[in-house]
Amino acid sequence: MTTGVNSSTTLASLQAPHQEPTGPQQTQDVSEAAQAPNPIQNIINAVQCFAHGTQATIAKEYEQAISFYTTTIRDGAGNFELMAAVHLRRGVAYDKLNDHERAIQDYTRAIEFHPGDPRFLACALLSRALAFTNQGNRDAAFLDYDRVASLNLTDPVLLVGLSLNRGSTYVCLENWAEAIEEYTSAIDMNPPSPIYLAKAHVLRGLAREKMEEWEQAHADYARAIEIYPPDGPLLSRAFLCQAYACERQGERERAIDSGQQVDFAVVKEDILPYWEATFDDKIDIVQAILPDEDPSE
Repeated sequence: MTTGVNSSTTLASLQAPHQEPTGPQQTQDVSEAAQAPNPIQNIINAVQCFAHGTQATIAKEYEQAISFYTTTIRDGAGNFELMAAVHLRRGVAYDKLNDHERAIQDYTRAIEFHPGDPRFLACALLSRALAFTNQGNRDAAFLDYDRVASLNLTDPVLLVGLSLNRGSTYVCLENWAEAIEEYTSAIDMNPPSPIYLAKAHVLRGLAREKMEEWEQAHADYARAIEIYPPDGPLLSRAFLCQAYACERQGERERAIDSGQQVDFAVVKEDILPYWEATFDDKIDIVQAILPDEDPSE
């Protein structure tokens, strides 16, 4: 009985893989081998791109950072710890560009990948909660805050961060009393970083303004200025708020003194979107009372 297949052809086809290729075929095989994925090289490239992305983030070059982090995700797949870290970092970069939807997606992936470290999980949840806040989904934000609280953390930085972020969500709901309570809680924890402490005073001062508590707001701004390190945006915000509060209280000379310390080019950097219009008003009022000179100098 015949099968329709020549027996010699079948034998040749079986033997062919064991023969050394020659000529153009050999060149093609070598080229394909060179292009084949190399797991070791991929992970090295992923780690290097993660480091470059971190440097770009520090330099506030967020689009470039996202590009590096995306390459890290492509080449570092399978390393859960790296995947958790890079999704968290890329989420932060998206947040800085006000792309809160993509930020939330990355924070969610970081939470899914998290390596079992409750501190890392808390960071990712707090970041996602603030992104939810900026997106307008405050219910989801509070669910993340509750989840952080359930971790029973003892890290003072994370506990202060929880109060500051939760206070910001209350601000967006215009629940000033609850916001002040959260900021006061952060202050009472005496955070180890002066930046956190000063930031809490400025934020509480802003909430107190909304309650028409001008003297208390002024005291918060003055305390923030005492604490702040010489950081451009943060210190400028404290001076701007103090100048505005002094002007509202009829203290023109003190308002001018504080206003002259403001770097108006950076004063709105990284503020909560809710406060954008408020700061625009403060800037207009303070610049209007300054002597006739470039207010950024």
